[in-house]
Amino acid sequence: MDFVGAIKAGFTNYANFRGMASRSEFWYWYLFIVLAGVVLSAIDQFSNLMVLQSAFSAITFIPYLAVQVRRLRDAGHTWKWLLLEIPLLAVFFVGIIGLVVRAIALVPDFQALVENQDPSLLQNQIDILAADQSFVSFALLLLFSFLLLLAFVIFMIVLLVKPTKTFEQGNKYLAAPTPEN
Repeated sequence: MDFVGAIKAGFTNYANFRGMASRSEFWYWYLFIVLAGVVLSAIDQFSNLMVLQSAFSAITFIPYLAVQVRRLRDAGHTWKWLLLEIPLLAVFFVGIIGLVVRAIALVPDFQALVENQDPSLLQNQIDILAADQSFVSFALLLLFSFLLLLAFVIFMIVLLVKPTKTFEQGNKYLAAPTPEN
């Protein structure tokens, strides 16, 4: 499948989670999303709209998931691997929220700290944050969850680059070939 065909297939099968998607279909679709996202983000920066890239991401989220599920099935894997990302993202966002909340609680006048830019004052605030056990705990949680997310992304890339599996190779998502008479 070529680049334009993959884009057409992605939008034609907008929410089609059944069937298969070849490697070329998935990776051309992914390339389209990345390139369009970069272009729309640049347009957002120059026009100060800040909505084009977000709207595009929202529009292409379901087709991306659909193509990804079909690609996993084509490689002989279950779509349920995608569910592993949910708790990983939840822990990651808990780490971010906890870190921000603790930093706001420990640094009473953050705006003055930023505007003042006194190195000794900044070092004093960093020392306060580093001495707080809950802040350090949230920082470690954030680091650990980030590393787990990175490992998950690498794992998914490995699954998505695998070649198409036939029924004979163990792809249980394909029907058994009928014997020819």
